[in-house]
Amino acid sequence: MSYFRLILLLAALSIWGAAHAQSDPLPIEEADKYFRPILVVPPTFPKSELARKPEIEIRVSGTVNDGGLLESPEFSPVEGNESFVQAIKEVLSFWRFRPAIDEKLCAPIASRGVVLVWFSQKDGVPSVSVSVPARPAKAEAASKKSVTDRTFVRRPKVSFPYAAARAGIEGSAELLFQVDEQGQALKTTVLYSIPSRLYGDEARSGSRRALFSPAMQGEGTSKTTCIRLPFNFCMTNMVSTRNPSCIY
Repeated sequence: MSYFRLILLLAALSIWGAAHAQSDPLPIEEADKYFRPILVVPPTFPKSELARKPEIEIRVSGTVNDGGLLESPEFSPVEGNESFVQAIKEVLSFWRFRPAIDEKLCAPIASRGVVLVWFSQKDGVPSVSVSVPARPAKAEAASKKSVTDRTFVRRPKVSFPYAAARAGIEGSAELLFQVDEQGQALKTTVLYSIPSRLYGDEARSGSRRALFSPAMQGEGTSKTTCIRLPFNFCMTNMVSTRNPSCIY
């Protein structure tokens, strides 16, 4: 084997061996029943408003569909803030959300909600931030639970999408597994996949032989469980988009 080919082989092993990280199975919590922003490009502070309006909040209401896109957005307040609304519209197509989850269906569902966009200035420097309103107290309390009685008997084996690896683009995806009493996945659904569907398709393909531990027996214990599993596709030793979910 030539020296050049050896270098290429070592580089490939580095990419594919460290490209993918995953957690243990996670339960569906109360907070998962609401949509959540996962990829938001902030709008630009309109230059024409720098001196006139140093701070303003725009509420963006709409429906996040089961594919993670915001549909039929409505803006408030609009009157006198048209330039701010236009700035948001220019980036809205780049926003992606993790849809709300219906635990019984073990599937993403459409849900309505609000996204807050803050335009502000500090010491003459404009900034823009995006957030969602605080969830109900019961959702916050329930979100503290972070374990499930289901563990892996056989883990998924997922590779970095080849086309994405060649382009040096990292990504994230999350799957929903509807698991029966014996630990077999009855249904596997892609909850989200960013920045393209490549990551979700690869995660689902590599999870076909995944096997979970059997359900714990006991009064009131559901025999069929809905579990979620995030996947972070991270590259090493190559140029990447620096997926914030990756640890370097």
